[in-house]
Amino acid sequence: MDSQQLKIFLIMAPQLLVGTCLLLCRRSAASPQVQEPRWMGTCWDAIAFFSVALIFLFVLPDLAYSLSPESEHISYLCSFLGTCSYALFLPRLLRSNAFSFSCGLSPAQLSLGRALLRGALHYLRAAPLLFLADILWLYLLSVLCATGLPLSLEPQELLWELENASPLMLAIIIPITCAVAPFVEEVLFRGGVHRCLKFFWGKWPAALLSSLLFAALHGNWAASFPLFVLSLLLVRVYELEGRLFPCVCLHGLFNLNGVLLTFASR
Repeated sequence: MDSQQLKIFLIMAPQLLVGTCLLLCRRSAASPQVQEPRWMGTCWDAIAFFSVALIFLFVLPDLAYSLSPESEHISYLCSFLGTCSYALFLPRLLRSNAFSFSCGLSPAQLSLGRALLRGALHYLRAAPLLFLADILWLYLLSVLCATGLPLSLEPQELLWELENASPLMLAIIIPITCAVAPFVEEVLFRGGVHRCLKFFWGKWPAALLSSLLFAALHGNWAASFPLFVLSLLLVRVYELEGRLFPCVCLHGLFNLNGVLLTFASR
């Protein structure tokens, strides 16, 4: 075992061991007497909410990129600035009574520290399932690629960017990847897309469609199925907890694990 494999082993082995033990315990991780907040908005609320997300996360970054001078990292900086702007704008937007729904941001009757702890426990439970999904999916893709199908096994572009980033870029990318982006994506996908679809179409169609959308918008074949499984697990956690903070924590730890594995594979 070389040093690279040893580092990956030291990162993954404790997670898989603890996660497997938690799964074998078969104890419910649900908070008592808490339900996922019901979608109370109208169709126009949904259209407005998702339109605002589209503007901040795609339209404005693309516009800023088109007006910026050529630079190696400028596209990522524009995307990160759009994500940070949306994250700052979201709480004000949700408290402004502009929309007739709440996505369960407040950790009511649950301290922030306890919410983070529950999110970490949910992540450890999910780690073996996500690891298995990743291994099986990469094996399937390699088999399909061997048949001549034009599928890519390359990791997400952001992970490649991390390998060559300067210390300043790392100081920008890592906090946004592990904290800001999970917060934004959980409000958007679990607090918005999933609950809206569930209100109109039911639980399972909503979970499947929101997870497909979540995986597709990341735009990477190699990560698509693990991200789909991650989204299904996040839906389950949201319905168990009735709050988004444990989901944000789980999502952030998943992203942090990807960052650590990227550095370990250098």
